[in-house]
Amino acid sequence: MNTPVTEVGSVKTAHVDLCDKIFSALFYFRQPGDQTPGGDFDIYRWRRSPRFIKHRTMSRDVELVKTLKYEANAYACFLNSEQAVHGVSPRGITNVPRRYINFIAELR
Repeated sequence: MNTPVTEVGSVKTAHVDLCDKIFSALFYFRQPGDQTPGGDFDIYRWRRSPRFIKHRTMSRDVELVKTLKYEANAYACFLNSEQAVHGVSPRGITNVPRRYINFIAELR
């Protein structure tokens, strides 16, 4: 879970997962009655050749192409690569935590 939000913002801006991950998946468990905007899973594509600061991207280098809404029983799964740029949309102020399970397969 992500902690309650005291200031509008994103817990993860556009990035790729660390190179030890083969794939990642998210399964959302949004609570009934949670009407807080944001917390969605955003998918990006490169506007240029990939470049990173560690595993983060610069916002000017990517563009949003698809959003999976943060809602109960929403699921996203993807192979990790330099093309798998994703992030979490900014979430509004709330005491309600963002609930999800993150499934990953890792190598050493």
